[in-house]
Amino acid sequence: MNTARNFLEALLVVCLCVASPAGADLIQHLDASDVNSIVVDANNVLLEWLDLSGNDNHAVANVGFVFYPSTPLAGGLVGLDFGLEHNDLQLLDVNETSALLDFPGAAAGNSGFTVFVACRVDEIGEDQDVIGTKHTLDNFAIRIKEDGEMQARLDTQIDTDGELLAVAGDTIVFGFSYEAATGNYWFWESKNDVVRIGTGQAPNGDWDNDNTLRLGNARTTKKIDDFFMGAIAEVMIFDEYIEAAASGQYKAELVNKWILPPALLHLDASVANSILVDANNVVLEWLDLSGNDNHAVANVGFVFYPSTPLAGGDVGLDFGLEHNDLQLLDVNETSALLDFSGAAAGNSGFTVFVACRVDEIGEDQDVIGTKHTLDNFAIRIKEDGEMQARLDTQIDTDGELLAVAGDTIVLGFSYEAATGNYWFWESKNDVVRIGTGQDPNGDWDNNNTLRLGNARTTAKIDDFFMGAVGEVMIFDAYLSKFDLDWLRSDLHYKWAVTPEEKVHATVPSPADGVVDVAVSGVSLSWKPGLDRISEDLYFGTDMETVLSATPADPNTYMGSQVPRYALGDLEDGQTYYWRVETHSDAVYSSPVWSFTTVLPVDPNDPNAI
Repeated sequence: MNTARNFLEALLVVCLCVASPAGADLIQHLDASDVNSIVVDANNVLLEWLDLSGNDNHAVANVGFVFYPSTPLAGGLVGLDFGLEHNDLQLLDVNETSALLDFPGAAAGNSGFTVFVACRVDEIGEDQDVIGTKHTLDNFAIRIKEDGEMQARLDTQIDTDGELLAVAGDTIVFGFSYEAATGNYWFWESKNDVVRIGTGQAPNGDWDNDNTLRLGNARTTKKIDDFFMGAIAEVMIFDEYIEAAASGQYKAELVNKWILPPALLHLDASVANSILVDANNVVLEWLDLSGNDNHAVANVGFVFYPSTPLAGGDVGLDFGLEHNDLQLLDVNETSALLDFSGAAAGNSGFTVFVACRVDEIGEDQDVIGTKHTLDNFAIRIKEDGEMQARLDTQIDTDGELLAVAGDTIVLGFSYEAATGNYWFWESKNDVVRIGTGQDPNGDWDNNNTLRLGNARTTAKIDDFFMGAVGEVMIFDAYLSKFDLDWLRSDLHYKWAVTPEEKVHATVPSPADGVVDVAVSGVSLSWKPGLDRISEDLYFGTDMETVLSATPADPNTYMGSQVPRYALGDLEDGQTYYWRVETHSDAVYSSPVWSFTTVLPVDPNDPNAI
């Protein structure tokens, strides 16, 4: 078993239990990553999926045959295989379902209910029930329609109409919560990462109607369609309503666990016991948390732990102002990551994230790389503060904000082997830059090691990094936009946002000041302020109006919102302004952020694209 990953998942189970929002009782928790919770027969047919909540609400075989294990979901872990026919499990019997969903009866007094499900869709083409009691509107169900539209049903239905659809192969996390007193509910799925609000449903409704709660089907008869086709990995059920704004911890943990690809190497200085030092605090080894034993080792000079804190408040490793570096991967391991004409052939690409603080500007500095010639890979900070990625060519932050001494910056890079394309991102400007037409299936190691703090091959040279490093993540795959957005947001917030800033909303998307934003399909998102009770969103085309607006301004006030808000169609070439007010122990406003949409295309311009 993967010891490091098992430890982190065990820690997650503890955190989910002790860090639940006030009043939120976890009544059932099924997790396929805990192999001891799955009971199968000699043919790997599931007999029982043991409840980890401590309530003995074990799921049992109901119709057909569910197998364990499935093939891995996107995150690399396996789940339960529901196949392509009608196979389902009973999660709760009639009385237990009534105690969860019958608010005029056995559930009276509960504030509502909440459900999370992590699954992989193996086939699209028929309506599919992921979980529910019955998929008529007087019952509860989460469904995937025959066209891939994702839907929640409870007195009415909320669809992902006009948004990204589920397709075969997608790993998706669903979340749903109903508030009994108001009849309101929210529905969320990870593919679009948008919370949709349902209002005016029946308060204190009866959503079980003497049915059982089932996984993989929400009908009551055996020989029917609408069964789920795919794998299910984790189920969490609460017998309380959870505010959408308070659900982020569950969504983030489930996405990180089941959707994001497993890291090849993960070094995190906020995990203090992962850093081995001698009596003088010189780093001997930085332990890999990915479970792959790709531990970083001392190479040239002396790297110390701890550094002074980075902007986010956590300490890192201090690389000083001289040549001190660590070896991340040896020659063979580097070749398996970067030589796509050889040992890395078959991999989709590679991805690197580094969170660091720059302590001095004035010399070219290699943050990470194999060698900073163009036939190798490197991420660098130039002597003028320009940030740069190199791979066959180079992408610079020319004309944008430059790194200055004291900046905490997260740098990200991903290369797609099949096309030779790559992207480069850094948190200071929060802009993704695209490189196209590089060498497909290139060899980017040239028999070098991968190093942190320098990308040269000799000891007595310049171009070394001067500062502190907090976290390194390396993937032996090209990351999708979803993976990129999720990781860069989390790393930016963790390392580059100060504790003083975290009381209000931060990490806006679209990034502040960005231009050429599409006029349709845009969503505003942000990291919510700490300890928020609610957050109000203001949006408009005049900065001063947005800055001074109150809930009494209907043209600017968008209401109390969760940290993602889908906009309607926008105007061409228009600058929009927005801010978020966090209500906690006081009211904390974010800065006013802005973005500008693309200019309209002149049909008479022969150079227009």
